[in-house]
Amino acid sequence: MIRRALAAMLLVLSGCTALAGPDDGQTRVVTTTEILADLARNVGGERVIVDSLVPAGGDPHSYEPTPADAVKVSKADMTFTNHLLLEEHALIKAIDANAPAGAPNVSLAEASETYGANVIPLVEDVGLDVIWLGLAVRGDGKALGATRASDISLSVSEVDGPGAMIVYLTGALGEPEVYFNSADGLDSRDTVSLPPAAHTHVNWAFTNPGRYDVTLSAAFGDVSLGQAVFTFAVGVDPHTAGKPVVLSKGHTDLAVDVDSRQIYAYSDAVSGRKQDALKASDIVIEVPNKTLETVPSDQKFMFLGPPGTPIHQLPQAVLGKHVHGEIDPHLWQDVTNVKAYVQLIRDTLSKTDPAGRDYYDARTRAYLAELDSLDAFVRQSVDAIPHAHRQLITTHDAFGYLAAAYGLTVAGFVVPNPAQEPSAEQVRRLTETIRNLNVPAVFLEPNLARRAAVLTQVAADQNVKVCKLYGDSFDASARTYVAMMRHNATELRACLGDSGGRGGSAPIVLSEGHVDIGPRFVNGQWRIQLRDDTADPPAWRGLGDVVLYAGDNAQIEIPDDPRFGFLGTPKEKVWLFPQVERPGVLWPGWNTQDPEVATGIKRDMTWRLHKVTGPGAMVLFVNGSFGEPQVVFHSGQTVPQQSAVEANTHVHGNWAFTKEGLYQLDIEMAATGNDGATLTDRQTLTFQIGDAISPSPTQAALAKPAPSERDWTPVIVVTACVLAGLVVWLLKRRLA
Repeated sequence: MIRRALAAMLLVLSGCTALAGPDDGQTRVVTTTEILADLARNVGGERVIVDSLVPAGGDPHSYEPTPADAVKVSKADMTFTNHLLLEEHALIKAIDANAPAGAPNVSLAEASETYGANVIPLVEDVGLDVIWLGLAVRGDGKALGATRASDISLSVSEVDGPGAMIVYLTGALGEPEVYFNSADGLDSRDTVSLPPAAHTHVNWAFTNPGRYDVTLSAAFGDVSLGQAVFTFAVGVDPHTAGKPVVLSKGHTDLAVDVDSRQIYAYSDAVSGRKQDALKASDIVIEVPNKTLETVPSDQKFMFLGPPGTPIHQLPQAVLGKHVHGEIDPHLWQDVTNVKAYVQLIRDTLSKTDPAGRDYYDARTRAYLAELDSLDAFVRQSVDAIPHAHRQLITTHDAFGYLAAAYGLTVAGFVVPNPAQEPSAEQVRRLTETIRNLNVPAVFLEPNLARRAAVLTQVAADQNVKVCKLYGDSFDASARTYVAMMRHNATELRACLGDSGGRGGSAPIVLSEGHVDIGPRFVNGQWRIQLRDDTADPPAWRGLGDVVLYAGDNAQIEIPDDPRFGFLGTPKEKVWLFPQVERPGVLWPGWNTQDPEVATGIKRDMTWRLHKVTGPGAMVLFVNGSFGEPQVVFHSGQTVPQQSAVEANTHVHGNWAFTKEGLYQLDIEMAATGNDGATLTDRQTLTFQIGDAISPSPTQAALAKPAPSERDWTPVIVVTACVLAGLVVWLLKRRLA
């Protein structure tokens, strides 16, 4: 009730005309977060006055606006939000209600794509062994007159079953908020509101086993958006419900589509990857016996029943109110996205204050140069981390862009049980993740430290460092975006490993047997990896963790055949990884046979060669049915070059190198997913050619190239220990 009263007060303020301050010639800018305020100050300089509504250390996901915030907005010449449902909905409503008519009100994350920003889906996987069930609003409702500040109501009007159904949300500090409760009768109180294009996670509790039919309806104001009946099988065989589809795992939302005015289940349980719209009449939602919990003794949860009473409960899984959309809103964790934000801020300021255009342009150019240096610093810092240690375990899911841009993997985030103390199963799951990945550190966000009890407990048990990583806000130690990201890069390098880029360990040198290069989905991310069939059992490895080696036994003479003139002069020697397996020589191929790749892409994969660094030429070619060579890639020709590879295929070719030494191939593999999404990854593949002494691949620049072409030269340093190991290995082979 207090929140509703405050929201009403803020809306009342929108009808009032704020007293303008003295005209000092400065442009008044209001942003939602400190990060956006810092960007605006860097562009605007002395011509702007900037206020952030979310205070230092505040969480934009949960910040509730105050009457003073509404006054600030009413006096602003422009407002900048991140949006994509990053900010608390009440904050967006307060801004939209109080922003002066005609003043720019810009959602930077949504508008920055035209400036080159890259957005990625919000991939959610909490590793639950039961269904993860939420509520969602799909569509924007513009045809109905809805805006981003609108409320779409979802109500439960009937629950037909052997007991009560209670749907509730648990806040960040453990306080419950009941949405639907059939135990005390259903009325207008059994309603929850969400903005367009949003979804949220809640707990679904049932007091007795059996079949439940739940009637869910939705409305926008007085406009009905439909009604549907969903069936739950609680502690009983779901197949007895007579429905063709049983939803028992994955992520599902009970969704209202405001554009089509339909209610359905939006679930990834069928495809395993993308979510599909499923009719309520076709599905049954399984609530198995392994979801049995007992009502805690905490007085706050008495609405579930007497303490110790057994209930079946599908878990909320993500602690705290977390209303969000289908796109990850944390774009600023990729520095190139911030460059797009900055240019959009510049253009918005220039339109409002044309006299300052040249001033804004000059400051933007200088700041973009600083951001370029920052981007290089972050990339260099992550490149110094052993590939096996580039795993992020954090307090909340805010680092997808950091991982995608700089070659990290989001391995997990905190998912404590919302209603109780951490269970043994939750501690076990997180313990296994840390132990199996052998990570040296986990990361807490300073403003979310209270949510990290499980993470800190397990880290202590596993003797793993706990380090600090900034997500959504600053603190006293980091007061600017550049300082924040420099801290993050330095902390990642210091906590995950920093020993010449490999944590002190040499890469695996592969010299014989069968290997394949190809794409895989790793934690939902498209990645180029190498399948090492020389291992027992076969293992997929990161390209940065292997070197493909060809000794002098791999030398052949160029045939006296004009068809092979692209290799050089006849009788000259080249080193060759052959198309047909040869004992004692590595046999590398390429494939698109990973099951998720084979079934998850449309038609072909595109394989691109962007650059080859090395002492000679590299040629990849295949011999046809009658021995005629067909060149796939040739480093002596203009790059980039590309070749199409069909889905679910396995190919071998001839890899020829004309001189001894270290070669690095900048390659990219890209495809279109069945859902239309662009899938791409770009990596460096390293070859060591010949038995002569050459620079150590452990010190070569194994950085993932930036999307734009850069003329970079690998940093080559001789590492004596690796060379000594290589010499010993060669001597053993010759003496064997």
